[in-house]
Amino acid sequence: FNYSAWGQTANLTNARKEAGGTGTQNAALVAGSPSLTEEYDGSAWTAGGALINARTLGMFAFGTQNAAAVAGGYPGSDPGATATEEYGGSSWSAGGAMITGRYASNNASGGTQNAGVIFGGFNAPNSVSCTEEYNGSSWASGGAMIQGRRQIGGAGIQNSALAAGGQGPSPSYTMYTCHEQYNGTAWSAATALPTALESSATSGDDADNVLLTAGSDCGNAQNSVFCSSTWNGTSWSNEGSLNTKRHAGQRAGSSTSALVAGGATNSGDQSFGTIPNTEAFTTVCASGTNACANTWTAIAGLLNNGGYRGGWGTVNAAAVAGGAPDGDATEEYNGSSWSAGGNKINSGVGFAVANAATQDAGMFGGLADPYRTCTEEYNGSTWAAGGATNITIGYRG
Repeated sequence: FNYSAWGQTANLTNARKEAGGTGTQNAALVAGSPSLTEEYDGSAWTAGGALINARTLGMFAFGTQNAAAVAGGYPGSDPGATATEEYGGSSWSAGGAMITGRYASNNASGGTQNAGVIFGGFNAPNSVSCTEEYNGSSWASGGAMIQGRRQIGGAGIQNSALAAGGQGPSPSYTMYTCHEQYNGTAWSAATALPTALESSATSGDDADNVLLTAGSDCGNAQNSVFCSSTWNGTSWSNEGSLNTKRHAGQRAGSSTSALVAGGATNSGDQSFGTIPNTEAFTTVCASGTNACANTWTAIAGLLNNGGYRGGWGTVNAAAVAGGAPDGDATEEYNGSSWSAGGNKINSGVGFAVANAATQDAGMFGGLADPYRTCTEEYNGSTWAAGGATNITIGYRG
């Protein structure tokens, strides 16, 4: 069977929506809205070089964290920016100008810095259908989309891209379910989305392996949603829901190892708030015999052997505590290695479970000899006594 899940990870330093997002789950890049750049290493966001040209309202972004490009966006007036900038890991430099300026692109793009593709967007007063391909220095026209639209869910590479959903211009703000695929020359129609969506964060390696995440299902009212879906080349499948609903977030990664950062969240009105929340998507098991054998990978071992420990956190910011034989030890994981944390106040042996969403917000109870009612709370470095439970019991979760 397939089991996929979203887990919360480190927040963006600066909350934003409709910026450019690209890279991988553990080496992501977010730039723009207006000029700030942030880099993600799998556990934390740090500042990168600022864009030369500030821009908002949806850019195209493609490439890797150390070799990326952004194009288009809203420079403060219509019809939309033509400027392209290239990132080398620390600073931005000017690239070739786009043929058609546009914004409201929602990262409908894919590929590498030297072989990128962009499609759709808004060139006031119209949504556009044009496709452009980048060779690292200049843009060339590609095949036109069947349906011009903006705020598309798009991903892939220059000769294998996908465009799904999107929105038309005012005053109708038509919502689309249409799904098109690009082969490097022309677009063709494919299986429509089950539900019309726009402003989804979309990650994928090519046209047949794409993850479409969240977005809005309500046109200009922009009702944010939690859902995510994958396209496997044949059909759409529901995946795990985000912890925080959003639209117009920044994306990175692939269909099985994705990241969505920031965006805006609301419930059917224009009073939406920009958020910094970042979530990571991981496919835990794959279909077939010995289903999990080809998806689990070895990571660094714990510092101390033992069992019956409590554990909490996310895949890149986890912690364990208690258990046997050393009942007071705490260890923290940063996505690559384990380190010692603060010792618990009360050592305990046997089964103990701790549960919280983040590494620095643990709670601990469980079995000791004799059974206890005490609880402890963890802040990321030290334990403090919490309130006693109403009953004395062991093996608690």
